[in-house]
Formats: sequence, structure tokens, C-alpha cells
Amino acid sequence: MLTFLNQTILFALAGIGIPVLIHFFARRKNSRIIFSSLFFLKAIQNQSIRQLRIRQWILLLLRCLIVMMFVLAFARPVWRKPLSFYPGRDRSAIALVVDRSLSMNRNGLYDSGVRQGLEVAATAEGNDAGLIWIPEDSSRAVKLTHQTDRIQEILKKTSASWMSGSAHESIERAITLLKQSEQINQEIYLISDMQYSSFQRLNLDTAGSGALWQGKIFVWPVTGKPKSQNLGIVDGGISQLIVQPHIPVQIDGHIRNYGDRQTNVLVRAFWDGKAVEQKVVSIEAGETKHVFFKVIPGKGGWQSGSIRIEEDGFNQDNQWFFSCWIPEKVRVLILTGERNEQKPIQLILEQNSGEGAFFEIRHRVFGDQWIDLLDTDVLFILNFPFFQTLEMERIDQFLNDGGGVFIAPGEKTDINSMNEFPGLSGKLAFGPAIGGEAGDSGYMLIGRTDFEHPLFQGVFREGKEKIKSPKFFRYYKVTGHSDPILTLENGDYLTGAISVGKGNLLVMSSGMEMPFSDMVYSGFFGPFVFRSVMYLGMSRIYENESFQVGRTLQLKTPAQSIKSGYYLLTPENHAITLYPRLNREEAVFTLSQPKSPGIYRLYQNDRLQAMAAVNVDPAESDFSAISEKELRKQYPEAKVQFVRGTESLKALVASSRLGRELTYLFLVAAFILLAAEMLIEHTGKNEADKKGG
Repeated sequence: MLTFLNQTILFALAGIGIPVLIHFFARRKNSRIIFSSLFFLKAIQNQSIRQLRIRQWILLLLRCLIVMMFVLAFARPVWRKPLSFYPGRDRSAIALVVDRSLSMNRNGLYDSGVRQGLEVAATAEGNDAGLIWIPEDSSRAVKLTHQTDRIQEILKKTSASWMSGSAHESIERAITLLKQSEQINQEIYLISDMQYSSFQRLNLDTAGSGALWQGKIFVWPVTGKPKSQNLGIVDGGISQLIVQPHIPVQIDGHIRNYGDRQTNVLVRAFWDGKAVEQKVVSIEAGETKHVFFKVIPGKGGWQSGSIRIEEDGFNQDNQWFFSCWIPEKVRVLILTGERNEQKPIQLILEQNSGEGAFFEIRHRVFGDQWIDLLDTDVLFILNFPFFQTLEMERIDQFLNDGGGVFIAPGEKTDINSMNEFPGLSGKLAFGPAIGGEAGDSGYMLIGRTDFEHPLFQGVFREGKEKIKSPKFFRYYKVTGHSDPILTLENGDYLTGAISVGKGNLLVMSSGMEMPFSDMVYSGFFGPFVFRSVMYLGMSRIYENESFQVGRTLQLKTPAQSIKSGYYLLTPENHAITLYPRLNREEAVFTLSQPKSPGIYRLYQNDRLQAMAAVNVDPAESDFSAISEKELRKQYPEAKVQFVRGTESLKALVASSRLGRELTYLFLVAAFILLAAEMLIEHTGKNEADKKGG
């Protein structure tokens, strides 16, 4: 079967019409000559006239064939079946994609994949074929080479990675590299366990050349032992936002049973490298079980831990790492309208400091100098009259940089000025005061409470959520806030949180003391103040995000403390020098591809600055394979064939690489026809000259 590699050139076949047009429009015109006698015309033979006409038609045919041969030659014709008069086959370009993803670690699958890859590499015979090795991760591919022994050596030295696989991305890379070659036979060999998640990310609407490629993809599945009874940890860590030394912290773990039967598994929690608690849980087939543990941190600062399950058929997903920052001290600045108004709050914080002075408290009264907030984590504002423009600007910057602010109005508060407070404009507005004096019989209690908010998360046992409410005699009607944390009995706003930049703002519509409420005398006051300060103090702490192996890892530190001498210590204790990218609030350190799971620690001259947990992709724990039918749907234009073994590979290679490119033959034919045309044209002119003479 004849095909063309450069089919666009075939449009130039329309040029065959050029010799035809020249033939008809460039014919000599007969001129009329008056003779006295017709005697001389009898010497012209009819046979000569016929020969001239035949020669002209032959020349026209030759010229058309010459144009056609040149066009077909530039279109790169290929004959896909053996030719007895032109034996052999053209050179091939082979892209070898060997799956190195995490799931290939089980049951010796990767060793089998390497053996299969070596067999494919062996089919690249000398200069007959070029080979590209494309590992199924983002590591650099080996360029097209005829030194197949080099690629075979590389394959033997490789091992399966901790990274997740993406088969379609590897195929895209293979197609891009193959297009740079000139070989007519372009083949992709995919050696993989065919894990469904590796193909799941392909979207035909946004896919690149892979979904539309019309080449050949040979799929050689790696087979091992029957399906493992695998359990894997899919998520874990500390979910609560408010943590403190010497206060219990909950560690959460989520374990999934990927097998086909119920299993009992031992789950253990580790903190700072030591086992703190263990449980045996029963998990049904296909079920994800939530397990939690309690730990009491003995100190503040950066802490790390992990959740582990006992060994099974696939141990790479049996551990989940996490890290968190526990504040060693929270610096609180209390602003009040009058002196001694800070004492109830100060007393509560001092009582909850635990061992040591956990809260560092400062107090300023209206009129005092307090503009410097560099040594402040939480700003507590009670019954404060109003703020100057410069003070507003400083609070706005404090919030955007990650600080926390609590506002409770009082008798001295100018509500109109309060509506200009940073973060409130367009989100929340104080209206008229509602209610009477403390001695009046009317008062309101707390109505709805959002127990899922960090202020109350973990405080109450499930199903036992109940608050003994203080009495609220007066409050300001607040509008604009759609999701308060606390409401009054009539549904009016009492307390809510607003995010401002990287910080948080807690706003109350009522005061904490008379004549607004008896809150300072209630059992609700102490826990509420403590939890509010801890919640706002955690605003400056960077998110305890879990990163994935092979994905970009970022660690952040405050920009004010940036110095030189930073390095990252990997779980294998390898030190990597890092340089920060600076902005106004923070310094960002980036590692493009963490190679293994575990805890990564950022140091500055041996002083710990930040910590991050890196885990494997939970999708690698599901060994479900894509079917042949589904795979062909993902690559509808390609010729997808499955290799069933060594003999199947040899047969496919033999049939795939048959055929020759015929460009050279077509060029030779074009020049032969051109020489024949010139010879006939020249002979005709000589005969005409002789007769004319």
C-alpha cells in the first residue's frame, strides 16, 4: 500500500496542467504564403506530419510525468509492504516508555518491566533504528540515539520511583520527540501495569497531539501476582487550627481498603518519632475509615509525626507524614477606652498559660502610643473610642500581614468611626443600638452556634454541644455578614469572623461588660476569650499543607527574619542549598521535585526555620487497570496494539517496520524522464533543421 508522509505537497499535482496549457497555447500559428504554383507542396509527405504530431504528444506526456514524479518525490512516498525489487526496510524511531510510578514497586513488577524494555530495545538493530527512553515521570528523557546499548545500561540501573504516573503525559513527550525524527516508522512502546489513574487525567477536549496522533502505540502490560490485598493511608494530620503546648491535640487518619474483603489492621500514631497510641480497626472492602488519636505536645515550635499501618502486599502507602507549628508564645496587645478594662482578659490568659508565660500581654489605653505592632500577634480592642488615620493604616497592614484582631464595642465607641475599620468596609456595618440598661428586664441569649468553626472545634463531645449563654442587654444591629459564628435568639448577628489578607478579624456586636452584657461574669467568658486569642494568634502561622512526591514543595518564613545560609534537609539527610524568593510579607523556598516521602526541614545555619510533610499520591494505591477498549477510546486516531509476549513482540516488530520510502526512486524516475524529454526535443529540432536546409 502506497502512502505519503508529506501529503500537503500533493496539492502541487495541479501543476501537471502547466505543460498542457503551454502545449495548446504555445503552438505555432500557420502563416499564409501566396504561391504561383502548388508544385513544391507535393514534396511534403503525410508521414512526416504524423510523426511530428506523435512526437509532440510524447513530449507532452513526458513533461506531465516529470512534474508528477517531482511532486510525488517531495511528498515522500512510502510502500508499506515488502518489495521484491527493493528489499529491506527503512529506519525506525522508537520511543520506549517504561512506567516507573509508585504502583510498579509491588510484586516485582518493575523488574519485569525492565526485562520487557530490554527486549524492545534489542529490536533496534544497529543503524536500522533509533531509540528514545522516556521514563514515566518528569525526569529527562534520553534523546534519539542509535547506541541502544547505552539505553539498555540505563534501564538496568533504574528502579521504580515514589512518584505518581501519568501515561498520557509520557506519550505526549514521546510524540513530540518522534516528530523531530525523519524516519517513516515511528513507534511508541508503553510498558506499564496500566493503572487506571495513570490514564484518568486525559481530557480529549484539551488533550495535545496524543489524542489525535495517527501513529502506532504498542502496549505491553506488566503482569505479576494476583491482585494484592492492599490497605493505604489516604490522608492524615492535625485538623484543628488551635494548638498549644501541654493541651491535647487530635491526630486524624483516613485508611482505605482497596482489597476485596474485610480486613483488621493495626494503626499507630507517632509524634516526634515516638509511638503515642495504637488501635486495631476493622475496614470493609472499598471502605475508608476515619481513625483519630490524642497526643499532648510537650513543647512548642515545629513538630512532626506520622500515622502507620502494619505491612501488607504494598508497603509504600502504609505511612502518612504530617507537620505543624505549635506557638511557643502569643503576644497580645489590649487596647481599651479606660484603664483596668483589660484585667478580666488578662486574668483569663494568665490562667491558661500552662507551664511558663505562654501569653505575653501588653496594655494601652486610648491616648497612649501603641502604633508599633511588630511585636504583636493578636490585637484585642475593647470599648475603644476611635482611631486616627495612621492607626487605621497600621492595623490594615497588620491584618494583611497575618495578624489577628478582636473588636468588641462599648459605651465610648464611636460606631460611625468603627464602620471605617479595616476589613469591615463593604462586608459588615454597625447600625443603631438595640436594647436597654442592664437593670431592665429584657435581655437576649445566644441562639445559633457554629460548632464547626475553629473557635469551638474539639471543645465539645459529639452530640453534647451546649453553651451556657451569658445575658446580652444591649447590642448593635449588624448588617452585611451572611454567616456569623454566634447569633442571638432572634437571629441577629453576635459574633463573626472576616478574613483580611492573611489575617483574621473577629467582630462582636455587643460589649463584654455592663451595660451591654454580663459576659465577664459568666462561665462562657473564659473559654471564649482564650479560644479567640488562640484562633487569632494562629493567623500568622503558615498552613500545614501536605505536599506530594514529585510536585513542587514550598516552605515559607517571615521576610523580616531572612538571612543567608539556608539549606533543606531531606528525609534521607541530604542537604540541598536553597535561595529565597522575597516579597513584602514572606520568604518562599522552593524545591521543584521532592523524590521521596517524609519530613523536609529548612535550616538557617543549623537553626530550624520551617518544616513540611511530603506524602505519596493516594491514587497510586488503587491498582485497578484500564481496559483495552477504554485505552483505544482515549487514543482514537492511533493504531493501538497490545503485546502478548516475546513472540508477539517479534511479530509486531516485523509487520510494523516493513516497507520502504520511495523518494529516491521517484527522483531517479523524474530525472530519467527529464533526460528522455530533452533527447526527443533535441532530435526533433535537428530533423527540422535538416529539412529546412
